[in-house]
Amino acid sequence: MDGGYAEYMVAYVDSLSSIPNEISVMEAASLMCAGKTTFSAIKNCKARPGDLVAIQGIGGLGHLAVQFESKAGFLTLAISRGNNKEALARELGALH
Repeated sequence: MDGGYAEYMVAYVDSLSSIPNEISVMEAASLMCAGKTTFSAIKNCKARPGDLVAIQGIGGLGHLAVQFESKAGFLTLAISRGNNKEALARELGALH
């Protein structure tokens, strides 16, 4: 809806997300777009915990997808051009 950057706005309640007090605004900011995008893809795919799932690209969305998948019990494969992101992908939970 228009008005997302306004001081006040009206939004449908089913379009809102509650942010726990333990999470700062800075921590929550990336979860609203990139986090929702990757979590929705995982939630709506046919893969189940224990399945091998590949993430192509360990960037703005990929780094969140690797974390979500590994925490959800998927066998996570990270795909990137070159090996410069291998350590990060493994730290985030990628097995391969």
